[in-house]
Amino acid sequence: MKTHAEKINAHVMAGAALVHTRNLAEGVNAGGLYTVSSWRPVPARLDEFIALRDTLARLMASPTVRFSALAEIEAIRARMGQIPRDLVFEDTFHNTVVTEGKNAILTHFLKGSSYTASQALGLIEDTGYSAIAAGNTAANITAAGSGSPTNGWNEAPSATCAARQTPSFGTAGSGSLAATATSHSILATDTIKGAFLICRSTAGTASSTTVGNTNGALYSAGLFSGGDKAVANGDTLNVTYTASA
Repeated sequence: MKTHAEKINAHVMAGAALVHTRNLAEGVNAGGLYTVSSWRPVPARLDEFIALRDTLARLMASPTVRFSALAEIEAIRARMGQIPRDLVFEDTFHNTVVTEGKNAILTHFLKGSSYTASQALGLIEDTGYSAIAAGNTAANITAAGSGSPTNGWNEAPSATCAARQTPSFGTAGSGSLAATATSHSILATDTIKGAFLICRSTAGTASSTTVGNTNGALYSAGLFSGGDKAVANGDTLNVTYTASA
């Protein structure tokens, strides 16, 4: 599997003389890497896996999980973990770090006095896709499957994936920072093109795990390097984002 480093290189050059001032140059370059693996229960146990997954989702959807349900939840998770799954595909792909995301990073790192991390990772659907661009924003995210989305792409709707997931970043070391994989349960047949990441906006608005929500700032979006991928009910997409500077 290929590896790639996200780089944020900023430089400022300034000079002055009694009668001459040299040019001031400032630059910020950012990149990144997504890795995805897709897993599907073996055919003989697909229906069992889906039934367990749906029961677990129903139990977890309650605002308060009863203590008596905790044992059932753990038992369901254990049974799901025992069902063999096949690797459908895996991919490693680059992203476009958009201007809105760069502005958010610079604002919170260089200007902000305090910051609480807030990220949400979602999936990009093929419906209506035209392009990913540096001008894409969180405010223009749509998940309704329209033919001409403002960003040039749609988020996979909640009928395909019930919610975005929250990546958990570890400790930076040797100039690198990686998140644990987020697991996206697929609920229906669809075609997925890639993934995107939302962070806290320059104004401090947090991201949301609700599909189609426009809060926060779009940080990056990327497409599978191997082309569109078909997904089906029962699949699980594990997505990891890695950054380094």
